[in-house]
Amino acid sequence: KKMTYCMEFKYIMRNPLFINGALGRSILLGVNTAFHYWISDYMKNAIHIENPHVIFWSYTLMNIGGPVGGVFAGSFIQYFFGGYENKHSASVLLATHFISCIFGMLIPFMEGLYSFCAMVLLYLIFNSSSLPMIQGIIITSVSTELKGTAFSIANLFTMMLTSGPAPVFYGFINDTFHGHKNAGMLAIMLCCCLGLLFILGMVFYRYKMYNELENSSNKV
Repeated sequence: KKMTYCMEFKYIMRNPLFINGALGRSILLGVNTAFHYWISDYMKNAIHIENPHVIFWSYTLMNIGGPVGGVFAGSFIQYFFGGYENKHSASVLLATHFISCIFGMLIPFMEGLYSFCAMVLLYLIFNSSSLPMIQGIIITSVSTELKGTAFSIANLFTMMLTSGPAPVFYGFINDTFHGHKNAGMLAIMLCCCLGLLFILGMVFYRYKMYNELENSSNKV
């Protein structure tokens, strides 16, 4: 039976797997927005790199190397553990995001250019491998007819809750704790760790969904 947009919206918003996934995705993308917006300022004021060419090329290499490394890491994960349609995909996502959080939390404490770049690169690799997984789980959490609406709602979550406010939040923390040059970076990486809670919710509801499907199949 064809539903109106309002009916689709209500139906999707009652899906706990989708809600946890959309919130987790919002945090991942929001942190990335703030990180990329402020990284040149951070390298100049926190790591004290005065040469703009060094900042430009360092950021460019990290920005290219992270997603490229994420593609290889994602292919490796998919080969051994399966893609986002796999029953255990949320658990794999939890592991990759946990690893990215470890490297993310180390970033504010790196004082040299090379150590900073290494931590950022590793963070971006595992972060880039997590994003396709979480987006795939979000889309497969609803029926085919609702995928378009679901993805629109997930994007709305991201724009309203994190991508817009995150850079402002970073700046506010930086100005409030101006004596600590790494305060803004530390704050957004703590927010990144907050995403683990929503991914844990995804793990729970993902297994619950598959168990219900298996039980219904056995009854038939």
